[in-house]
Parts: sequence; C-alpha cells; structure tokens
Amino acid sequence: MRRRYDAALARERLAMMRELVPDAALGYRPDRGFPGEDEAAFERTLAFVEESPLTYLHVFPYSVRSGTTAAKLEGRNPPAAIAARARRLRGAGERKRVAFARRFDGAQAEVLVETTRDPRAGRCAATRATTCAPAW
Repeated sequence: MRRRYDAALARERLAMMRELVPDAALGYRPDRGFPGEDEAAFERTLAFVEESPLTYLHVFPYSVRSGTTAAKLEGRNPPAAIAARARRLRGAGERKRVAFARRFDGAQAEVLVETTRDPRAGRCAATRATTCAPAW
C-alpha cells in the first residue's frame, strides 16, 4: 500500500508518543484483506497491535476500488477471510480501548467539551466526559 514506514518505525514513534504524553489515546486505522495479505502477515499485524501502546482501532475491511493500483493486484482475499480478520482486530482494539479507559476509573481529569449544552436536556455534551463545567 505504498507505506513510507515499517513496523519498526511505527513502534519507535508510538513509544515516543507514549513517553511524551503518557495519557494520550493513540489510534490506528488498519485496512484488512489487502491483496497479498496472507495469514502470516495478518498475524504479524495482530501481534503488533497487541504489543503496542495503541489504545483504539478503526478497522476497515479492504474493498476493491476501480481505477486504483490495488484493484489490479493479484492475491485477493476471500470476503469471509477479510471479515474474520476485521473481527479479530476489532476484538483486540476493544480490549485495548477498555484497558486504556480503566486507567482513568475514579480519576479526576480536565475534559474538552465538544459542544456546550444539549438544548433538549440542558446537559453538557462531550465524548466520554464524566464532568461538566457549570453553565454561566
């Protein structure tokens, strides 16, 4: 897929980010089932995810897009294999997301409120926020 990095560089950069911002949520968007991805390649990706400081995944099953270089490649994966790999990665991502969130159970934290107040309920609306500043 013409990536300009490899797993070693990704590991290095993720470790650097984790060291610089220990509480940062680190995400990854893996495409599964790219032509030529065999079971061994998938298992390496899964191991990378499990061993990394990633905290969430946004998994996409590969689908052919006409007119792209990838559409001309050999070694397409069967849809069932693509779906199974995506499920396994989503499971790993969910375990990592839950583990990351549990680090903050009972902790006080500043939150970024994405919108001020829900006009119907009158409550603050934020992604996974547990507290809200008072209305002024």
